[in-house]
Amino acid sequence: MTSIYPYYFTDYHRVHPDMPFTIDIHLIDRFPAHRHDFLEISLVIEGSGKEIVNGVEHPMEPGTLTLVLPFQFHELRADPGSTLKLYNCMFSVELLTDTRESAAGFAELLLGGEDDRPTFFQLTDKHATDMARIFQEMLEEFEGRRTWRIAILKAKLMETMIRVDRLRSDFHQQASIPVPKRGELPDSIWKVIRYMHVHYRDALTLSGLAETFHFNETYLSEQIKRHAGVNFIDLLHEIRLRHACSLLVSTEMTVSDIAYEIGYGSSNTLYKAFQKYKGVTPGSYRSGIN
Repeated sequence: MTSIYPYYFTDYHRVHPDMPFTIDIHLIDRFPAHRHDFLEISLVIEGSGKEIVNGVEHPMEPGTLTLVLPFQFHELRADPGSTLKLYNCMFSVELLTDTRESAAGFAELLLGGEDDRPTFFQLTDKHATDMARIFQEMLEEFEGRRTWRIAILKAKLMETMIRVDRLRSDFHQQASIPVPKRGELPDSIWKVIRYMHVHYRDALTLSGLAETFHFNETYLSEQIKRHAGVNFIDLLHEIRLRHACSLLVSTEMTVSDIAYEIGYGSSNTLYKAFQKYKGVTPGSYRSGIN
């Protein structure tokens, strides 16, 4: 089964209504540069080619595992005469968390840390086989409707991400593994964007981030626009509203509680932001999903 996603994959209406999660097998000759506000993890099954993540190119071949963070641009190209076949899974970090505290902890695990961590791994045959089994089991659960389906998907996704974190730990212990060059992308800008994804509930301001990360405020504004594709305010709204959409889909929380949970001071602020960026009210969005 193949799928084509928009250049900016951001709307929960495009994801399964039960939860912010999707998995599929893609056949790709070329997929243009795009971004989305989910985490994305993929595993190559067949074919060869390359992927470019924020200007950093790496090979794609059977056993290549890639983790793309929210708002990172990436592009896929198969080698001439080849087609890339890969498992592809996109999800929101909230899927793996039950409380605000655990959400922050898991978000820090996935989005925090140093910039020299690899975005891809070439797995050994054994690790590739084990990971392919997990992806196939997630795919079968996702396409089925059996009891405990969501619980099993969450457990298998958690196992996948724990394995990825262990691979990251192994990477730091193996100095022989080359670190790809970052090209023109300032690493520190992505520290800011990752910080926003982890701390979006806080009262974030452009001036506050500039002071925290020792940037000139105007320069930081320009760099966020350049690399995230939107300005600081729009990016913060997009991050918060993504989480609001997740809560509207997966919980029975009131709009007021959701507004507080995602960092807005009132339900009125959430209503205004939702209507501006989504074109509907939170209640209409929830009704449309369900």
